[in-house]
Amino acid sequence: MKLLVRHFLRKYGAGKQIAAEAMELLARHDWPGNVRELENAIEHAAAVCTNHVVRAGDLPEYIVARAPAAAVESTPPAHIFTLADDRPTLDELCRRYTRLVLSESAGNKSRAAELLGINRRTLYRYLEADGLAQDAREEDGEN
Repeated sequence: MKLLVRHFLRKYGAGKQIAAEAMELLARHDWPGNVRELENAIEHAAAVCTNHVVRAGDLPEYIVARAPAAAVESTPPAHIFTLADDRPTLDELCRRYTRLVLSESAGNKSRAAELLGINRRTLYRYLEADGLAQDAREEDGEN
């Protein structure tokens, strides 16, 4: 599992690492959706992570909620966003939000575009600007 997590962090996290407590929560999860669910969870965590280390609070809520109480109690509280911690540009905020919505829509670009209030073509322009357009086209079979 650690190898898959590292692979997906390289793909979505731009050099981010994963904290031990987050890895523990991932290891305890049943993964009914298998590798695809894990990939979506890591993509989500990388998108919402405000620093270089993915913590338990960055993981999707359903993973944290299903964790045994002992694991959650040892997890530090989720990040409280302050401007002193992270000052992303508007472009970076747009990238993060687009990735988050795309992750939460399980990679469904039509649904993500609908949730973002943009058309699918605009979403592809955002993904292209973020360097993710080639991956998106390959997943859709558009290459």
